Amino acid sequence: MVLLSFGIITDIQYADREDGYDFFKINKRHFRASLEQTSKAINYWMQSANEVSFILQLGDLLDGYNKRNNQRDRALACMKKAFSKFPRNVYHVWGNHEFYNFTHEELLNSILNSSLNKACKNIPGRGYYSFTPHKSLKFLILDCYAVNMIDQLCPNYQEAKEMFKVNTNKDINCSDGLDDSTCMVVAYNGAIGKAQMEWISASLQQAEELHQNVVICGHCPVYIKSCNIKSLCWDSAAILKLISSFNCVLAYFAGHEHQGGFAIDPKGIYHITFPGVIETSPDTSCFATVELHPRTLQVCGQGKIQNYSIPLRYEVKT
Repeated sequence: MVLLSFGIITDIQYADREDGYDFFKINKRHFRASLEQTSKAINYWMQSANEVSFILQLGDLLDGYNKRNNQRDRALACMKKAFSKFPRNVYHVWGNHEFYNFTHEELLNSILNSSLNKACKNIPGRGYYSFTPHKSLKFLILDCYAVNMIDQLCPNYQEAKEMFKVNTNKDINCSDGLDDSTCMVVAYNGAIGKAQMEWISASLQQAEELHQNVVICGHCPVYIKSCNIKSLCWDSAAILKLISSFNCVLAYFAGHEHQGGFAIDPKGIYHITFPGVIETSPDTSCFATVELHPRTLQVCGQGKIQNYSIPLRYEVKT
């Protein structure tokens, strides 16, 4: 019995430019084709036998190329048009490419600020929020760049500079000389910070009291076995310790690591790092449909994404 269904897609990084490669010149990036990949996913969800109630877009909607080449607004309009074909809610997560294209203030006033959706509970001026699409399932959407080195106008920029002191490289995206405890402190990652940590704690406490299963979503992964260590959130260790102290957390969904990853931590939390659309060949797909069942959360992958069956912490009584 399917009680709820929703879609997931991440790291689209659309830009109207020729194909290229990642920083290491290894993985091919399909910038124009990512728009068609998005449309393909939306068409699939529109035709699904079980109504897809919403879409989770886990960050990096536009490539940073757009801002550098004065194409940001046109690229955003293209993606807005693609998603507008879906008649229900689309929840956006902020990644590093959001901050390459926009300031924190611009994001708050853009269509990418899903916290303003009437279905969400938010804190004004913040990029993180929660929503409860089913009485037994709650989502916490994190801002993994609440503290970052990309946006110098960000309210938490001074906190970012303090955290970044461990990295003395001239290139702030370089991790040379850093050990396993600090090598994630590079500019293409960020941190959630103290205030958001307190919000997570309060939200999880409430969810436990209500016997709600919780899925946490953030652009950056937080568990080392689910990604390359250099893709982790700066304060991933603290986040993992916090969410592991509650019994209601089912899963942590992330993007950022374009090849994807998966691991189950010692507390039984499923850490799924979804592969990125941007590095997906046009002849395959890269999205997932997730179904809530009375005893499980089923991730049904398409193309590059695998299937996962996540046992609920609290079974749903029907």
